[in-house]
Amino acid sequence: MSQDIPVPEEKSIETLHGLVLTETTVTIKVTSTGCTKKEDFQLRLQKSEPPILTIIRVKPDPCKAAPHSIDIVFSLKEIGAANFTVANPFAPGPSLIQGEKPMLNKIKAVLKDDRVRQEIKEAKTQDEVIKLVTNAVAEKGNNFTTEDVTQMLAYVGLHKLPELSEEDLVDVAGLSLHCIRRTREYIPI
Repeated sequence: MSQDIPVPEEKSIETLHGLVLTETTVTIKVTSTGCTKKEDFQLRLQKSEPPILTIIRVKPDPCKAAPHSIDIVFSLKEIGAANFTVANPFAPGPSLIQGEKPMLNKIKAVLKDDRVRQEIKEAKTQDEVIKLVTNAVAEKGNNFTTEDVTQMLAYVGLHKLPELSEEDLVDVAGLSLHCIRRTREYIPI
């Protein structure tokens, strides 16, 4: 953490999608395209009353996964204060559906494959189901992460989307029900 240092031009003040403060930690929600990690951020605490925290992204995320929100956790010791204000802008996180219709369509196409449907029925765990779908989508030449697939399927299972027919919802429902319990905390509603 650096104090009272201007933000260099190649670094950017991160837009946050959420922030949770506990007695010992601060959890921020930021956008990732697959490679964002805690080390990509620098904390700047400006001396004032109360201190002002600015979270700066020092390394861009070079990966190509669908944009999604992730949580990054810092201890209050890393922050350098227990009471502070935040200078970063806040905005809603990336939507799993808005702008993601191509991903949804590719997953729907895979779910209509009889072989994939049979393998899903035989899967014993949620992780097996996600891995099956991720691999099936990859066989079609698409590069979605397991997190992309998990979030999309869980989202579809929780929201009746106008672009999905009843048949599509039934096709996805069996798979997404496997995912919902494990992923509910990741779904922006």
